[in-house]
Amino acid sequence: MVSTPPKENGFGVTWSSRDWCWNREVQGKVEAKKDTYVNLVESKDEEEKWKNKATYKETKMEAKFAVTMKIIHARKGEREKEKKRERKAQDVDQVKCIKDEEGERQPH
Repeated sequence: MVSTPPKENGFGVTWSSRDWCWNREVQGKVEAKKDTYVNLVESKDEEEKWKNKATYKETKMEAKFAVTMKIIHARKGEREKEKKRERKAQDVDQVKCIKDEEGERQPH
């Protein structure tokens, strides 16, 4: 797999290869899917074709699930970082009013 870092293009980050951040587990599942596809295409016997087709469907679903979970976790991390940046950027010196336990406004 190609491991190229993201590039800045002025509008955000782009990737020249989507799999640069995938871990070895995801890469292994994608490679297994590719191998089973080759076996399916190269199979001559009808019985062998059916067996390879079932194996391919299974590995395809596993690879798709692994990639989807990796993307979900990456997006979750990005959202958490964005929320942290927003909280950090908020002006804490600006207070509109202060309320006590009963909900009464207190002068500041």
